[in-house]
Amino acid sequence: MAEQLDPRREAVRILDRVERGGAYASALLENVEPRFRDRRDRALLHALVLGVLRRRPAMDHAISRLSSRPLEEIDPELLQVLRVGAFMLLEMDRIPTFAVLDVMVSVAAGLGGPGTAGFVNGVLRALSRDLDAHRVDAPSPGVVRQLALALGHPAWWTGRVVERVGWDEAVELLEADNRPAPTVIRVNRSRSTPADLVERMSAEEVSLTACEYVPGAFRVEGVVQATAAFAEGLAHIQDEGSQLLPLLLGGSLSGRILDACAAPGGKTMVLAEMADQGSELVAVDRNESRLKKVTQNARRLGHEGIATVVADMATPAPSVEGKFDHVLVDAPCSGTGTLRRHPEIRWRLQVDDLARLAARQEKILTGAAALLAPGGSLVYGVCSMEHEEGAGVVAGFLERHPEFTVADPGPNLPESCRPLVGDDRFVRTSPVIGMDGFFGALLRRAE
Repeated sequence: MAEQLDPRREAVRILDRVERGGAYASALLENVEPRFRDRRDRALLHALVLGVLRRRPAMDHAISRLSSRPLEEIDPELLQVLRVGAFMLLEMDRIPTFAVLDVMVSVAAGLGGPGTAGFVNGVLRALSRDLDAHRVDAPSPGVVRQLALALGHPAWWTGRVVERVGWDEAVELLEADNRPAPTVIRVNRSRSTPADLVERMSAEEVSLTACEYVPGAFRVEGVVQATAAFAEGLAHIQDEGSQLLPLLLGGSLSGRILDACAAPGGKTMVLAEMADQGSELVAVDRNESRLKKVTQNARRLGHEGIATVVADMATPAPSVEGKFDHVLVDAPCSGTGTLRRHPEIRWRLQVDDLARLAARQEKILTGAAALLAPGGSLVYGVCSMEHEEGAGVVAGFLERHPEFTVADPGPNLPESCRPLVGDDRFVRTSPVIGMDGFFGALLRRAE
């Protein structure tokens, strides 16, 4: 007899694969959620997985106070059972305590091993007797360790944020990281207009709300992927910050255009819309399988003639021919600007990773810049909020390449986006203003 699909049991499995297998929760959820017919089960699974990842320190804090074993001695999958159970008890008041205990003890029993069900029953039952006693207190102002525990971020990273922006802004950012990221789409202007897209989606019971900064970007209420309008390529799912980055190059692009780290192709599609008739767009990525997604997206959206090249821009001589008038470098990074969508990054990233990532980012920037024609424009960007990966990489590059200067992207941007340009001429976005966190810089090469 086939095992009955249960969102709590599936949440444990996903969390275990995320922690021990290095998988991304969003990808696993995308594969598993369609197997649940009831949308309430899909919603519960989604809430449990992302909720536990966002609130893991608070769950571990409660479990460690009640467990007879140290956390590091608990079987990893059994620990996920406890975390899911603790999250439901502490964060989901609408689920009756008896239901939480019953199902999580059943999940534990299914893992096998002597005493697993009894161990889980004991910890969760003890927690349920006095939930308030095991909730994390609000942090005292200035106490980084308490802030990290209360808002579910690593202490080392929380300390960096407080040092960079101050206590109050750090609290705002960490709270924003814990809010669900909205689904955002971009109108495909080669096939539709913002007004027409709103009308089409409304007819299919999907509500669109215009985003604050990028024209043609909309927040979505409803399942946009199930609409005929989406299937016809009238829109593409893409965060507003991601849509913004290519716009730093200007509204209309002629000549040769290079997307140096293209996969899976969201920004390539924006560049395709910006490209003038007769221009040439080349999408490059070192991952051949991910580069195929660029071709798939282009086909669905009706963008023809995008050339794809498998190459690593960090190598001294990337296998890309000729010079380009416009180059976009969206470099692989820590992803700290995407913690709303990928909360597992919090628990994988280490402080030493930043220097390693920045070194590779500068190599990629250097490789891409070598392909820029004199007088050309290059945008360097990362979905990171770390100085080392943003302004630090640009500063290091400029020291070695005096023929490049930082340009003001303001005149290139829609008026609604210009407030995002700082005094240093860099663009920075943040979850606090409803976008993923991006850094962007416009560089120009001397004639």
